[in-house]
Amino acid sequence: EEKFSRKGISWCAICDGAQYAGKDVVVIGGGNSGVKESLFLSNIVTSLTMLTNYDLTADEVAIRQLKSKTNVQILTYQNILGFVGEEKLEGVRTLDTKSGQEQVIPCAGVFEYIGLDPHTNFLHGLHIMNHQGYIVVNPSMETSIPGIYGAGDCTGEGSASGGDRLQRRCDRRSERIALSAQARAVNEGHGERKGKRDERVSLFCMTGMPSVCGESPQGS
Repeated sequence: EEKFSRKGISWCAICDGAQYAGKDVVVIGGGNSGVKESLFLSNIVTSLTMLTNYDLTADEVAIRQLKSKTNVQILTYQNILGFVGEEKLEGVRTLDTKSGQEQVIPCAGVFEYIGLDPHTNFLHGLHIMNHQGYIVVNPSMETSIPGIYGAGDCTGEGSASGGDRLQRRCDRRSERIALSAQARAVNEGHGERKGKRDERVSLFCMTGMPSVCGESPQGS
């Protein structure tokens, strides 16, 4: 996994999916994150194979949508034995735990959705994070400390799953674009105040991998 990190193995289909357009990919993980990102990828890749340790655990609606895709194959009860390739990733070696059969699934890229950790250690001591390390914000992206805001997938409400956060990421993208446009309009309309601030405002917004989306992949 370490050998092919960012050289065939990714953790963000929205970020890296375009480079696999017209190619064969593998998605590891059958939760909401894996299924919903697979729905996105299925529209641009030639074929997609999903590998899970057990049955799919995502929302039933999302599972039905994924199963309706003609270029998607779902293989359950698969253990990942390793990744195949020399200079570049060429496939995934798996073990079917029911039949005991090993196989290599050829692919140009792998997307892993088996757990996420937020990159928020530098905020310890501010008491604005939940027990999972996600910044707790309200719908206005405000933390419990006035003037400090959180944005991106380093934020959460305590009980939200990684899949729920991932789904919200897509929904928030258009909202952030609108907020950025509003902010520019305000700045342009108050040009005479350039260089002056009424209050100190801090914004923690995580994007990119491994800090992509403010989260890093846990080991498989």
